[in-house]
Amino acid sequence: MSARLKGPRVTAKKAASVLRAPFVPLDSGPGLDPGTVTSTALRTVDRFCHSADAEITRRHFVPPEAPDHVDLSGLAATVVAVAKRAWADLSGPNVDLKPSHDV
Repeated sequence: MSARLKGPRVTAKKAASVLRAPFVPLDSGPGLDPGTVTSTALRTVDRFCHSADAEITRRHFVPPEAPDHVDLSGLAATVVAVAKRAWADLSGPNVDLKPSHDV
């Protein structure tokens, strides 16, 4: 794990590609680009790492900041799915993403 922690930084674009993060259209306001979905998913993974839970669920979802009029209710399922792919990568033997110290 030490070598992985010292590895090179992974760009948001590469992480989004590795995780197959989609563009998420929103009913109100602009949609969320794959980079934003990826960063939201990685925050979800961090929250999971701080819990005693056995798997990532919607309760670990950390919504991105958005104006009050933007409805983010449909975002959680997509982010949790991307977070689960991130966790599989981060906890596996061959990682593409750089793990945080919490992983």
